[in-house]
Amino acid sequence: MQAPQMSNTDFVMIFNPNAQKGKLKKKCFRELTQLMKGVGELIVTERIEDLDRVITGLREKEVDVLGLCGGDGTFSLTLSKYFSLVGTESLPRMLFLRGGTMNAILSHFNCRTAPKKTLRMLVEKKEQGDPWETVRVDMIRVNDHYGFTTGIMMPANLVAAYHEGGEVGLNKAIRVTARLIASAMVEGEFSQEMFSAKSVNLWIDGKEAPQDAFNVILASTINYVGLGFRPFHQAGKKPGYFHFLATDERPSRLVGKIGNLLRSEPLLGVNILDELAQSVRVKSPEPLNVLVDGEFFEAGTVEIAVGPQIEIILG
Repeated sequence: MQAPQMSNTDFVMIFNPNAQKGKLKKKCFRELTQLMKGVGELIVTERIEDLDRVITGLREKEVDVLGLCGGDGTFSLTLSKYFSLVGTESLPRMLFLRGGTMNAILSHFNCRTAPKKTLRMLVEKKEQGDPWETVRVDMIRVNDHYGFTTGIMMPANLVAAYHEGGEVGLNKAIRVTARLIASAMVEGEFSQEMFSAKSVNLWIDGKEAPQDAFNVILASTINYVGLGFRPFHQAGKKPGYFHFLATDERPSRLVGKIGNLLRSEPLLGVNILDELAQSVRVKSPEPLNVLVDGEFFEAGTVEIAVGPQIEIILG
């Protein structure tokens, strides 16, 4: 006997056709539409402004599973809107489908299948009465934005350089990262630009940091940033905390620790703040470019805190 199917109020899938610069718009949409028939409701959001209307409508529904098809930016923007309009109590289970140019949260869990394959597998499991595998993950709140990873200075500069010219994708990411590594080895102009330090005051769980300038500030609850790099070796080890990294170290010395970043090992022998935290405050005399899961905003004061814990469906 088959398990009862979910009704449309149980399962809502929000589809971002602009992910991957619109590459999801046609084929993937047709595939997901077919799979969602009789299972749940598929909603397309062409513009960021559409999210307000869509999520406001979800307040009237008893949503058990909220699916999002896009990349890390899609997940961050949608959940930020959801938490602000609906709240963080009694959250639905989350289903992330890999549809963007950046998919760090899914790569963290080694989920690398295409949206169609993932959704088909889950629908089949539901029809057969098989349980879904889920995992609980803390998010971070960065001012009014929610995500899993945030970066200031070098991380934000590097992702901005990646987006320059409009071209995105794996090849572009490899080229930009390789350029940074090569430049850093000789303290070249590009690395100096990417690692440009800023004077800031920084507090970790209320305690002020000893130095007053940094060129890298990072915080995350997951251990993946792309291209095999896993710098957050403490992420997820203590619920209710995020892994925080900050340094003012020279680019050439950091590049010498690439092996540690790929093996998820501490960066020993360099000047770095490396600890678990529940809150971080960064105050700057000038606006900072802040990156949250592929999306940017500017602020002079950045408050990083542990966000809500969500349950993610893996398979």
